[in-house]
Amino acid sequence: MEFDLTWLGTFEISIFGIRKNVILSISGSEEGDFTNDQIEAYSNFLKEKQRFITEAEDGLYSYYQSVCMDYRERFGKGTDDALAPLISDKSQFGDLVSLTHVVIRMFPRNKRIVGLLFDSRWETSLGVAVKFKNENLSEVGFQDIVLYSLLR
Repeated sequence: MEFDLTWLGTFEISIFGIRKNVILSISGSEEGDFTNDQIEAYSNFLKEKQRFITEAEDGLYSYYQSVCMDYRERFGKGTDDALAPLISDKSQFGDLVSLTHVVIRMFPRNKRIVGLLFDSRWETSLGVAVKFKNENLSEVGFQDIVLYSLLR
């Protein structure tokens, strides 16, 4: 791992049946220290990784189903099937998103946040994210739900 106010490393994970290395990003203090909540968030994520992944898969699939028709209308005929295809099963979802980062940011005490950031075929500019707060799925949406969590 290397440090420049954020510890960066790689992390192997499997989601939607695709195993890959992603960036692990843990923000630190200017001295490079982590908070106890960050350490606990990371430890809990590792211990319960499969539960986190299953909940992220379910949350992303549900979120996509709720926004798919809006995106299809925006894209119009011809590109709608390529960028926002109709899918009927979570197993078809792996081609639509690509996990890029596991993020653990510094937060006020007793707030453990783990975020999963994805590139997505239907939302190329803002990407999508899954946010876990205190080990519970709390939100699925644009990546800013994780990147700007201190404001939320």
